[in-house]
Amino acid sequence: DIAGVFTQMGKSLPLTLHRTTTRKKLVRPQTPTPPYPYTSQEISFTDRFTGTSINGTLTLPESGEPKATAILVSGSGWQDRDETILGHKPFLVIADALTRQGYAVFRYDDADVRIVNKLTTQDFANQVTVILDSLSQISELQSIPMGIIGHSEGGLIAWMVAAKDKRVQFIVSLAGVGIPMKDIVLEQVLQ
Repeated sequence: DIAGVFTQMGKSLPLTLHRTTTRKKLVRPQTPTPPYPYTSQEISFTDRFTGTSINGTLTLPESGEPKATAILVSGSGWQDRDETILGHKPFLVIADALTRQGYAVFRYDDADVRIVNKLTTQDFANQVTVILDSLSQISELQSIPMGIIGHSEGGLIAWMVAAKDKRVQFIVSLAGVGIPMKDIVLEQVLQ
């Protein structure tokens, strides 16, 4: 056993680690599993700004015209299209729920981590513009509203793109930036 104290953000808690040969399996009942009651397409675009590929999944309701198209934009750091964290797949859960309610949803993988670490928030906003351009060419999506659902830095990106692109008719900011970025960075560094 290893015993100690875990300290984070000024709080301390006792911590004891035990050696084990079994691994605890986390049950995620909200994670959807096939077969899905909608269609799912793997699609790729080339980012004309960086030359990298944008690879993602577009889900479409089984019947009828979608109510709108939602583009899911992840937060900072490398993310896959499901925004997987500790076995949880929040973007898969959101895409599944929205598509079951009649919305088209596009979620995508970040570029290779070596490239992502060199890109700026503006570069990520440019990628969303490329996605808007590309999705606008898909016949099922041409006559319906388009919007962005952004998590964390993705929420900031949603505002940036919407400010310049009239095709963005709605945004949802999930834990997005609500104070000046310099204040956030200072707070995160000083904690």
